[in-house]
Amino acid sequence: MTRKRLDVNWDREVRTQDFKPALSRYGRFLEGNGLRKSTISSYVFRVGKFLEFAQSDEPQAEDFDSFQVLQDKKLSGSSIIVKNLIIV
Repeated sequence: MTRKRLDVNWDREVRTQDFKPALSRYGRFLEGNGLRKSTISSYVFRVGKFLEFAQSDEPQAEDFDSFQVLQDKKLSGSSIIVKNLIIV
């Protein structure tokens, strides 16, 4: 009797809303470089906000440029989110 092979699709969606795996990897990277827990949580939080804005766990340079323009205007976080929703 032969066993049937499982048909597993290992592809992953690039534009995803689940940023936890990417943020976990980033946190482990920072921990491996010897940063303190408080610094790691701050960095992970801020990167998470950027990923929410970019709506991708693999943002492009254009996403950063758009985010930086809004940051330079000293807008609140909620204003940036609302402007992003309008653009999309």
